[in-house]
Amino acid sequence: MLQIMETVIGKWNKNKYTVLSKLGEGGIGSVYKVKDAKGNIRALKISKDINSITREFDVMNKLKSLKNTPNAYEIDDYKKNGDIYYFFVMDYIEGYNIKKIIEHGKLKLKDIIGIGIILLNILERIYKMGYVYVDIKPDNIMIDKKKKKVGFIDFGGVIEVGQGIKEFTPAYSIFSWGIDVNNNYEAYIIFSNAMIISSMLLRREFNPLVHNLEQIISNINLLTLDRRLKKCLIKALRGEINKISTFREDLKKLLKECNLHLEVNRNTAHKIKYNIKSELFIDVFFIFSIGFFLTMIAIGINIYFFRG
Repeated sequence: MLQIMETVIGKWNKNKYTVLSKLGEGGIGSVYKVKDAKGNIRALKISKDINSITREFDVMNKLKSLKNTPNAYEIDDYKKNGDIYYFFVMDYIEGYNIKKIIEHGKLKLKDIIGIGIILLNILERIYKMGYVYVDIKPDNIMIDKKKKKVGFIDFGGVIEVGQGIKEFTPAYSIFSWGIDVNNNYEAYIIFSNAMIISSMLLRREFNPLVHNLEQIISNINLLTLDRRLKKCLIKALRGEINKISTFREDLKKLLKECNLHLEVNRNTAHKIKYNIKSELFIDVFFIFSIGFFLTMIAIGINIYFFRG
């Protein structure tokens, strides 16, 4: 959409932003690292969807009292090649997201639980303000290297309490795993948080299309963890904890009382590795089967029309 070193000039505010690099892309729009006319480094989110851009900008301003929320500075239009784009500018956070931690396993157990507690604090405050952060996923959670803070960077998946959940990531949505929580938003939030903690512990993400919850629980049980921590996580994953405060206080108590360390002995490591390899085989087989099935359909359609 935007090119490196391209200058974006807002139609209404006339502020100029030079594009330095692309940070990411989602279903709604793209995010770029930019420099404004004063030399400040910012993040710019741009899209053709005016409703989504405006709604996210408004939500960020309503939640600006939260310390772990980036500031949103301005919203404007940008015309390029005859097309109108809509963008807003926010703080640029220098750091890395939780997805990187899952891939490289850089954190100690106490840090993983600590991140879970911080996220629960933020999510509970958002909930008390009348909103629900429903698209909780590792890509949306950043660790700020300068300020040493953990927080969310994408607010497109925030809804008002009472609204239906439309934008979500299946791996971190309780409904995708076949669990009914009777519209309990807190149980939904707790599950997403517990799944992120589990993914950091197991150093991988899971797909509800090919995995089931018991496989994840089985892998958690293989870890050399305090049994109380295992029990707490498993209850959250099964939708058996209904209050954010309950789950948070349980984790805080465990963080304080337990000698939290993560060890995987050779036998356990082999079992987890075997489980993951088995699931990977299922993933590949599943994708191959779908591809084969679609190919057969395409061949059948071609034969039918050619015969006609």
